[in-house]
Amino acid sequence: MRRRKRSLAPSDSACFNPGVLLSEVEYARPPSVEEALRLLSENDNARALAGGQTLINVMKQRAASPDMLVDLAELEELTPAAPAADGRALAEAIPGARFVELPAAHLSNYEASERFNAELLGFFTKEGSAHG
Repeated sequence: MRRRKRSLAPSDSACFNPGVLLSEVEYARPPSVEEALRLLSENDNARALAGGQTLINVMKQRAASPDMLVDLAELEELTPAAPAADGRALAEAIPGARFVELPAAHLSNYEASERFNAELLGFFTKEGSAHG
């Protein structure tokens, strides 16, 4: 598990704005949900970070100042893909569409980009693998 103290201040090359200078905070990226739960329960002023846009902005406004940020973004158990049955139902509702399951965990347009692009292009052009 990566765990370190980190200042959330802008880099030296960035434009310095003291209004957004954040205090030093401990940062942890646990390898499992169990470890994340342990860190959050053992640290009263720890906050979960799962994207961070809202929490970081709240910290910039000084409305929150956690001692530790527990990063949940890499925990696969917390970012499940949509069930295949949902995709099949959606494809059935779109005229001319068909369900295609790609070998990807979360972002199929990124993780299986060639196949994703071929299927999408085929759907829109009525050529290629989607309608060929």
